Amino acid sequence: MQIESLFGTFPVVASKNLMLKKVDERHLPELFSIYDNDTVFQYCGIIPKHNLQTVKKMIGHFERDYTKKSRVKWGIFQKDNPHTLVGIIETMDINQKVNAVTIGYFFAEGHWGKGIATEAVSTLVKFCLKRLISIEFKRKSCQQMRHQKKSY
Repeated sequence: MQIESLFGTFPVVASKNLMLKKVDERHLPELFSIYDNDTVFQYCGIIPKHNLQTVKKMIGHFERDYTKKSRVKWGIFQKDNPHTLVGIIETMDINQKVNAVTIGYFFAEGHWGKGIATEAVSTLVKFCLKRLISIEFKRKSCQQMRHQKKSY
């Protein structure tokens, strides 16, 4: 797994209708509306945050986790409204030994049922396969080919 391709420069990932990009304090109102909604977190084990300052500090935690190379949290933005955060998607539990990564996401309730989650997850999976996993597969294939040539 080529983890540096994830943690070099903060990656912006795009699909037909979405942009996955860094969250900053400009997005605090939308981020707070997500974290403040009990329904959003009803089944996922995350405790909602009902304090604006707590959510504001979380934006700094997103940056801290990225710098520590432990997780990446992207804001999900629709291309037709690129300044309004509609959700969060993240990679976490990165396991280089088995080339595995966990993806999690949550959305503002008003954006449920519109296919945004499907497109965001699909886009991030393609990104991870291309940037993280396939680079490793190519490298192993080259090593295997060199080994096969030596054995003839």
